[in-house]
Amino acid sequence: DRVDRALGSTITLSMSQLKSELENIYGICTKGYLEKRELAMALAQARVDATSSATGTDLEEATNPDDSINVSFGMERSFFDYAGDKLDDYDDVEVNDDTEIPNLSKPTKTPSRNKSPNSNRIDLLESDSDVCSPMFTPQPVKMALQQKTPSNTEKAPDYQLTKKCPGFLSSSSSKLLTPCAFSPPLNSPMATFAAKRKVPTPSIPALSNDLINEIGGKLYPDLRHNFILALTCHARKFRHNSYQRASFDAALRSVVVISMHLSPIRSPEAARRLKGVASHFYEILKESVAGSKGKKPYHPKKDKFSCVASAALVALLDMEESSEPMNSTNGNSFPMEDLIQNINRLIDTRSNASLNQTAEQYMDPDNLDPGWGQVKKLCATNANTDLDGPFIKERKKKGACPSGVVFELLEAGREMAKKLRDLAKKGPAEPGPLRQLPNNTVDEEFGNVTMSMDHREGGGSSKGLHTMCDQLDIRGVPYVVRELKIADYVFFVGDKLAPVLIERKSAEDVAGSLHDGRWERQQRNMRKAQYVLGDGHARRCQICYIIEGDPNKRKVHGGNVGRRTWFQSVDDCESAISELPLLGF
Repeated sequence: DRVDRALGSTITLSMSQLKSELENIYGICTKGYLEKRELAMALAQARVDATSSATGTDLEEATNPDDSINVSFGMERSFFDYAGDKLDDYDDVEVNDDTEIPNLSKPTKTPSRNKSPNSNRIDLLESDSDVCSPMFTPQPVKMALQQKTPSNTEKAPDYQLTKKCPGFLSSSSSKLLTPCAFSPPLNSPMATFAAKRKVPTPSIPALSNDLINEIGGKLYPDLRHNFILALTCHARKFRHNSYQRASFDAALRSVVVISMHLSPIRSPEAARRLKGVASHFYEILKESVAGSKGKKPYHPKKDKFSCVASAALVALLDMEESSEPMNSTNGNSFPMEDLIQNINRLIDTRSNASLNQTAEQYMDPDNLDPGWGQVKKLCATNANTDLDGPFIKERKKKGACPSGVVFELLEAGREMAKKLRDLAKKGPAEPGPLRQLPNNTVDEEFGNVTMSMDHREGGGSSKGLHTMCDQLDIRGVPYVVRELKIADYVFFVGDKLAPVLIERKSAEDVAGSLHDGRWERQQRNMRKAQYVLGDGHARRCQICYIIEGDPNKRKVHGGNVGRRTWFQSVDDCESAISELPLLGF
């Protein structure tokens, strides 16, 4: 009753007045209220609560002590249950600033239940003695309800609020309003962030020899160890000149980064893109694999390493597990002499990376040995920030060993050492695609489908290929990059080829293809492949072209498209594109 009487004086206020009083006087946030009726109800309730606190009157005792709802929305307030028949009366009317409201504070006048058809006046129904006044504002809030336990002779009222409050579910045997599970619509921006079920990444398609002869599918070896040997060799040259001291440090850092990379590196471009590898070493990386066509790349023997960095981590891990370490305040430490000995035990002799000097010689500040310099890089914090380093801690401990220097394996180094040791036990990596998705899981929507992309897409490795692959990695698309003889994109469902071949070209590529004859040659190959790969006319593959860009926007001086020497006008390009549907594309 108090809320109904307070509502008559609050509903005549404007929206700005209601918000101002709620926020400034009662400290109630109004961001969750979208309608004026909701603001008026909240203000009426706030006034009644404030009056009850000041006079010491318990409002819940005056109405119903068991039907209060505790709402947490940046504040705590008490609300009455919103009865279904009263909710109908409030939702079927529209309230604005010009609406006339009866003076409900006069107890002698009882408002009529029905709304007068000839006026804008709203008649509000006073609550019965057994049912509380309606007072509920649906908001996305958490609620804890103390339910009233009905007696044996009293039946709990049945409220059906789901229709009026679509964001909530109500039970026929309970007055508790339960929030529905949030499910954004498909066209909503929030649908992007909905949790998706993950499944294992599809395996690399195993192609038969016949299929490789038809569409291609060259595999690439792992070149990590070739890059490590080339950078270590150049580091030995850089240390003899003062102006190359920065290049010496950059070479050692690049060796450490490549040695800690657990996935195969199959091209100089892929190595250059690693964070921490100096870009000006690209020519050195290319020279290390130049002329190696038909030759097997270098791989260390099983359980051996090609550089000191990875061997040092595994050596410390083996020493922790097999021997008694020296007591240290922060962990287990080992003498420098023992560390050098165990590193040489794990180094592959063909790599020429063994530590052949004594501990005293390596402690000389003027000794710029590339091997021991890698150990120092593992200890430096600023040199390993990209790899979650440092991995090793160097300590001075006089009397512990002849050198007085001990080394301790940190937690980050311990985790990395375990991965490197497991990788060395597997032996050399098998040849594989030039690049592939590094994730172990993908969204369920991709199923068992893998996209195979030609290694010349985007201009090849030296231009935009790796940028395109980075975007596929971000989106979690299962893909592999291989040398394709036909089309730019093919798809595999497991190990079976999907019946679709896609060629992608920009408007400038169309002009270039028309100039050098590739336009007709590629179309002949795709029309032939649609029957050979599709097993006859009835099951032939679909052949598609993706044309990007507008030839009018790629004109150069003289009106030609792409290059002036191609002698291809806009009409020539548009005519060639328009003929594709007639040719079966």
